[in-house]
Amino acid sequence: MGVLRRLVIIVLIELTALCITAAYRWVDLQSTAVLIIFNLLFASLFLKLNGDLPIKLTLLAAGNATGVIWNYCFHQLMFTAADAQIFSSTSLNTFYTIAYPFLNSFWVIAFWAVSLTALHPRKRFERNLAI
Repeated sequence: MGVLRRLVIIVLIELTALCITAAYRWVDLQSTAVLIIFNLLFASLFLKLNGDLPIKLTLLAAGNATGVIWNYCFHQLMFTAADAQIFSSTSLNTFYTIAYPFLNSFWVIAFWAVSLTALHPRKRFERNLAI
């Protein structure tokens, strides 16, 4: 394994850890838990597939960045609504508690679908197009 390849792998692992730390620091504990679960599921499912390790780690880092951005935007939207008193605090908390897992599952499922497409072997894909 080349030095550059190892360096890329180390940087991508550090980027993943940085995303988890950023979610804990700037968003909330629920977002951190979602990212940790996403990482565990991604590692258990995707690392066993055929493909280059740096590509898989790039997809993992991109998924973590997507998760942090998604959760930060949703979190800020809820607190802006709470500050502006658009909803009463009890109805806003109820909505947040119910909607949060569903909205997180949207980005996780969409990202996994895109990742599976990126890891699809090119030979089988070209053969299926020829038929």
